[in-house]
Amino acid sequence: MIVSHGRIVERGPHVSEGPFDQVVDLSGKWLLPAFVDNHSHIEGTGTHLGYPSLVSCQTKEEVLESLAGAVAARRPAQLIAVQYDQNRWGGPHLTALELDKISTQIPILVRHSNGHAAVANSAAFNLASIHPYQEDLPSGTFGRDETGVVNGPLFESAVDLVARSFPKPELQEIKTAIRRANQKVKELGFREVCDMGSHNISALDLLKAYDEVWKEAGSIDMRIYMHWKDLFGPKAVSGETLEQYRHLIAGVKIFCDGAIGSATAAIYGNYLTESSSAEKKPLTAAQAQFHTSKSVSGLLMYPPDKLKSMVRTATDKGFQVATHAIGDFAVDLVMDAYEESGRPSLHRIEHAMILSDQQIERIAKLGCFVSIQPEFLSRFGKAYQNQLGTDRATKLIRSRSLLQAGVKLSASTDRPIVEGDPKVGVRLLRQRPEGFDQSENLDGNSALKLWLENASHANCSKANDLTAGQKCEAVIFDSDPKLMSEQIDLSHLVFNQVKPKA
Repeated sequence: MIVSHGRIVERGPHVSEGPFDQVVDLSGKWLLPAFVDNHSHIEGTGTHLGYPSLVSCQTKEEVLESLAGAVAARRPAQLIAVQYDQNRWGGPHLTALELDKISTQIPILVRHSNGHAAVANSAAFNLASIHPYQEDLPSGTFGRDETGVVNGPLFESAVDLVARSFPKPELQEIKTAIRRANQKVKELGFREVCDMGSHNISALDLLKAYDEVWKEAGSIDMRIYMHWKDLFGPKAVSGETLEQYRHLIAGVKIFCDGAIGSATAAIYGNYLTESSSAEKKPLTAAQAQFHTSKSVSGLLMYPPDKLKSMVRTATDKGFQVATHAIGDFAVDLVMDAYEESGRPSLHRIEHAMILSDQQIERIAKLGCFVSIQPEFLSRFGKAYQNQLGTDRATKLIRSRSLLQAGVKLSASTDRPIVEGDPKVGVRLLRQRPEGFDQSENLDGNSALKLWLENASHANCSKANDLTAGQKCEAVIFDSDPKLMSEQIDLSHLVFNQVKPKA
């Protein structure tokens, strides 16, 4: 393969003879196109790297000790910690009272590892003007004690209500976070990432930051799925701004439901934990609109009719829609919305973790893309079993069934929810963790494709198959990459250099 100025000139068994400035003999190693992560949170990854992490805390006591240590060491004006998960000790959630023992003066927000829940102390509630009997939101709820008083846990948009009261990062901080994450994913062998949007940051600042970093030497390709409200809501970016940054925008992101670990994914049936009782109320009207006689649990971000209208608006404007739908009830609502949009094959379903055979058949018929996150199984397996029970949890992420049905399937990370190493992702597609249905395992070739051309197709970008004219973006393995047992050798990986201005 002949490479000049970062692009492949010629490839094959009989390429032109030199002379060349440099010849690299891989001596039998394996060369693979660099990976694509089509569902990630790059700004969030960089930001989280600057927060105290609770990922190693296995008990409530360890969490509280870690938070107390962070307050003592930093004496911050406010504290945000990440990677909290009550499922590690079987619940229940922390409470504001427990966090108040660390500080009643410093606002503390402890973010759940799945990104759909958090716990706040009384100082954080005061900062956000949350009163003891604060009403639930249409798309978010508050944990409460037996008297109905808000007691610390937050679910879905209730998290944002509190988080918005914390200082917003400046543009320079956002750029620093993106650069930090950019380097991280580059080291893991990615050539392109799609950011599925950021909360509590203005859309204009996010676009400005990405545009500046994208043009820098050594940056990987980055595109953004903008939140629906930022393109079509009352405070949407202007048409002039949209045109200026259109090269960065891959599509529109919509949330349909929440997550399994916080019992907010919209599912048929019930969760096994008590936390589900707080989330059933918002589904009452939605259930009636859906005309289903089945019991449903979880939380919907929008009523079904509103979801259909949002998808139709984005579709009519020519945007691809990527909708977060983890529960099977949510997936049905998303498929209804996509079908009514008139262009279901353009759009993506993100996660689709709980699926019946009939739903898989319908997805294939509609032609929707589906992006799954195999690392969730190893990271949140205990939480899934606690919330759903063993029989239901074992069937999560039906990768083989989806491929066999002809669904346009790809794999991604959803970082910083998980570490996001593609080697781990490939291994987990080939060998699901113990306790998960092994009949859903994939062969090595199929697992790799989900991170390569399939991932590119899902976000409508050009495939990287190392042919003439393409950027030379490759990773090298000492042994068969289908096995993913080796570390990636990046010594000869060539990323595109300075980006031309759009």
